[in-house]
Amino acid sequence: MKFHTSIIRAKYRNALAKTAAFIIKSAGTHSRPAPITTDSAKRFLIIRLDRVGDMLLSTPVFESIKKNIPGSSVTVLLNRYCRGVLKNNPYVDRIIEYGSKEYVKAVSAGYDAAVVLTYDFDLSSAFACYKSGAAIRVGFKDKYTDAFYNVEIEKDPRAKYEASRNIELLEKAGFKSSYSKPALFISAEEDAEGAQFFARNGIGTHDLVVGLHPGSKRKPRRWPVSSFASAASILRKKYGVKLVISEGPGENRLSRGLNALLGGNVPVLKPSSITGWAAVYKRMNLFICGDTGPIHIAMAVGLPIVGIYGKSDYSRWAPEDNPKLAIISGKGCSDIKVDEVVPAAERLLAEFTRK
Repeated sequence: MKFHTSIIRAKYRNALAKTAAFIIKSAGTHSRPAPITTDSAKRFLIIRLDRVGDMLLSTPVFESIKKNIPGSSVTVLLNRYCRGVLKNNPYVDRIIEYGSKEYVKAVSAGYDAAVVLTYDFDLSSAFACYKSGAAIRVGFKDKYTDAFYNVEIEKDPRAKYEASRNIELLEKAGFKSSYSKPALFISAEEDAEGAQFFARNGIGTHDLVVGLHPGSKRKPRRWPVSSFASAASILRKKYGVKLVISEGPGENRLSRGLNALLGGNVPVLKPSSITGWAAVYKRMNLFICGDTGPIHIAMAVGLPIVGIYGKSDYSRWAPEDNPKLAIISGKGCSDIKVDEVVPAAERLLAEFTRK
């Protein structure tokens, strides 16, 4: 019998989790009761070891803690490539990169509460939570999680926006909480650089600007480059819009191909800091993008977006109450037609174009 590699990986991860849970339980330390209450917890370790978009949707948690728990401090444990999401964030006191030299010592620095935000069980996150030694260790309940957490939160299987789910985790754990939108914090210097990008590429303050992001690490989530080009050409001809292509790491081939189809003279926003990208995005009038990290950056700066989600479960990654977001979904991205995207783009341009 031939197994798919994802099945083999899942079995391997399950075996590791089972072994780690057995060792921790054998040591007899997993179920120690918390010596402090949620009302007295001040020092927080928030653990999020996944992607850029996930980290951005976690930012309301940091703000909630700082605003609702006087005297609190927030340390975030993350993957290195997510660090830029928290640049300039006033609600984060310290950042620890997973696997860094400071990780082992910093992750067990006397926290009152450690919270794993990841909805699906991740052994690295769960073990970091346990290793922190925090009196209160919170995470979503799953198989083996009782070895790592002493506050397990039952999962709600209903579709829910990830940012809202993160705040609910805090609330169900007993912490005072309030919701705010995911946010990025752009410095004055980055904002000036965003303006310079437009000026350098001949884009004026009164031009209509449409951003295009054809890339995604997951091929099924990519709308064809030819479709991007057709939609952009229609908008350029009909409304005289200026175009900007943004290109993530490893996406040069896609951006070059799109640029060639558009005549080769479209400015390209190269890989940069996340807040640097945000400084450019905030100056656009519309963004066309698939289900990938940049769409969350665009949402955070309030940019009108046509989101090409295809078969992705957008309910977890897109807020229902965002009037600036038009979602195209229900079938494979490659099957979505240009005449489905263009009308959505036209509606958003008409409704939200800055005067």
